[in-house]
Amino acid sequence: MKPNDLEQQLQRQPFRPIPPEWRGPILAAARQAGRLPSAARPDRQASWWHAVLAPFDSRPSALLWPSPRAWAALAVVWLGILAAQLAMRDEAPSSPAQQATVSARQFKLARAEQQRLLAKLIEPPEPPTVLPPRPSPPKPHSEARRRIAFA
Repeated sequence: MKPNDLEQQLQRQPFRPIPPEWRGPILAAARQAGRLPSAARPDRQASWWHAVLAPFDSRPSALLWPSPRAWAALAVVWLGILAAQLAMRDEAPSSPAQQATVSARQFKLARAEQQRLLAKLIEPPEPPTVLPPRPSPPKPHSEARRRIAFA
């Protein structure tokens, strides 16, 4: 029998309703197997939130299936970043007014130091000291020149 033949045969059969006495035991078994209490299940099925929350209803690990350890590691990294951010926020001053608690005397000293460094950087460099050239020692006179000149 081909799959198409089986489908056609099933379509020809009349639909028989489930006996009413089976309804109670089936629903009781389904409620015991479900994770939510029996009172919350009918309201949840009737709402449109059921479609939104359906992926979370079965198993949360199904969402993390490809690599649950990688997702867990990522969560740990994010928690570490959050903890570091909170630690840095507690140490740093929260407003510019708290950061600018410098006295007038400290400000004047810092300003004078800046002016001194700026003047040192801007001033032209001193010209290098040039030593006068040394006189060269006298060259020896050779007798060979004299002979050529007088010969």
